[in-house]
Amino acid sequence: MITILRGLKEKRRFVLLLTFMLAFTLVVSGLQAPQIANAGINTTSSIDIYLDGSTTPVGTITSSDINTATDYGNYQYSGRRNNGSTGYYTTYGASLTDLLNDVLSVSIYDTSDLIRVDFTSLVGPNYTRSFCNPQAQLFTDRNAYSDLDAVSPTITNVPAILSTTSATVGSSVSDDDAIRLFFGTTSTTEKNIPYFTSNISRIDLYTSGSCPVDHYAY
Repeated sequence: MITILRGLKEKRRFVLLLTFMLAFTLVVSGLQAPQIANAGINTTSSIDIYLDGSTTPVGTITSSDINTATDYGNYQYSGRRNNGSTGYYTTYGASLTDLLNDVLSVSIYDTSDLIRVDFTSLVGPNYTRSFCNPQAQLFTDRNAYSDLDAVSPTITNVPAILSTTSATVGSSVSDDDAIRLFFGTTSTTEKNIPYFTSNISRIDLYTSGSCPVDHYAY
């Protein structure tokens, strides 16, 4: 009889232990799940393209479009921030010019017709940036420098791209920033990193009109 009682107590302890472990697991999972879900809350996998103020997109660029583009590849970029510090990035992406031309072809336009390009991002601090001279700023290959502080750095011509994977040099590349804009500079002192816009959700293209006063002058 005593042996049976001891056995029941042991089973009860075992059941209680399992119950505690299950409850603990559920609590931990509950704490972790929001972190996993929120990690990508501001990322984008597609960009709607609008032409001349239309409320209906003329097309969409997806991460798949970028990753399967014929010129998809690895590009290196350099730049300076507003505070003068430097940054160097390794990226994987495709030509902004080619991607937009594919969309514009249905409207019998191409990038040579554009006088302004607005990029809208899901993250701040400046959610929309306008390029009011896109032919020189975005649709012409510009420079990346091996060392912005060197007297004679190595110069590489780079296109403006939409990138799905990027990181500062020396870090592991990641797609946490989703679709991101990168482009080169015309000099080692030009400040362009604020324009490495991340998490782009829409692009507005204009063939006429004027640039907004508060467009964050390039």
